[in-house]
Amino acid sequence: MNNLWIQTPSSPVSSAAPAATTSEGRATAFRAVEGGGNTRSGAILMVEAYVVIWLLVMFLVWRTMRRLGQIDGRIAQLESDLQARGEADTDGGAAD
Repeated sequence: MNNLWIQTPSSPVSSAAPAATTSEGRATAFRAVEGGGNTRSGAILMVEAYVVIWLLVMFLVWRTMRRLGQIDGRIAQLESDLQARGEADTDGGAAD
C-alpha cells in the first residue's frame, strides 16, 4: 500500500511528456495506419451482439417455462393430496 498514491485537487498535476508548442505537436489530423488488420466490421459486431442477446432471452424464456411446468406439477400433486385428505376426513376416518 506504500506504492499507492492518490492525487488530490490541491496537489500539482505532473505530465510525463512535455507540452508541445509547435503546430506539428498539436496536430489532430487523421493519419491512416497501414497494415492494421485487427479491425472488425461494426455491422458484424452488431449482428453478433443481437444474436447473443436473443439467445439469452430465449434461454430465459425456456428456463421459465420449464420451471412453470415443474410448479404446475407440484400444485397438481398438492391439490390431489388435499382432495384425498378431504375425502378421508369426510369418511369418518381420522387424519394424521
